[in-house]
Amino acid sequence: GSACLFSDVLRLKDGQYIGTWHRPGTVFTATTKDGITFSEPRVAVRYPKALPCEGCFIRSPDGGTIALLIREHKRNYNSLICFSKDEGNTWSKPRQMPDSLTGDRHQHTYAPDGRLFISFRDRGIKTPSYGNWVGWVGTFEDLTEGREGQYRVRMKETFNDCDCPYPTQHLLPDGTIFAATYGQWERGKPEYIIGFHFKIEQLDELYRRL
Repeated sequence: GSACLFSDVLRLKDGQYIGTWHRPGTVFTATTKDGITFSEPRVAVRYPKALPCEGCFIRSPDGGTIALLIREHKRNYNSLICFSKDEGNTWSKPRQMPDSLTGDRHQHTYAPDGRLFISFRDRGIKTPSYGNWVGWVGTFEDLTEGREGQYRVRMKETFNDCDCPYPTQHLLPDGTIFAATYGQWERGKPEYIIGFHFKIEQLDELYRRL
């Protein structure tokens, strides 16, 4: 089977970095101080009859908990989530996330007001944005409590059989979020990379207009 090294990396409190990757059916982690030598791999997630892969780390606002959001590639289940309260040494039993967060290749940014903006490829069931690049707005508590979150927005429709995105996201000094990824954004034309600059309040305003 194939492997992906790394789908995400997070700095730990002791200055090391933890990375996550997968092989079929299993999500692993390892730590490094210098990016050259690594600890022995540890199993973070196994889930029967599923194919967990491409994890995304999110640290809680108080710093005490790390969430790991996981793609479920067989589509037998919603996307998965588990938590660590000991800097990635051990992880809780994974459980399914709500439909609103079911998708692939999650990446996140904390907005200045403390809310999360998470974008990913939508793989929810029977959604109008299935296969498209979408963004989710909510809180870390929504993740821990298994709630749907505040709202979602379709970032961009793709025309190449769901082939998008591996998003990158950054919070700029003025509170603007920058998000970018690839996709076939125009029917019949080659794929290319697009990016958006926005503030979370602008998304709120769009949501209020619905």
